[in-house]
Amino acid sequence: MEAGEASGSLPPGVSEDSMDLYGDLGVGICSNADKSSPVCSELKESLDLYEDLVAEEQLSRESSYDELKSKL
Repeated sequence: MEAGEASGSLPPGVSEDSMDLYGDLGVGICSNADKSSPVCSELKESLDLYEDLVAEEQLSRESSYDELKSKL
């Protein structure tokens, strides 16, 4: 079981030690008073989806690499 699977909140293959590149991105756009605004929640959701896509792409690459490596 990987670290990401143990916590349940991280996508598979993502370690809890990894840095959140987009964690502070919305700070300048959405202040604490605006956190409930639709724009801020849409921005956060979009960034979360992007991070999920990047994680899935990385897993796909690793899987393809491992498959190719096993054939050689």
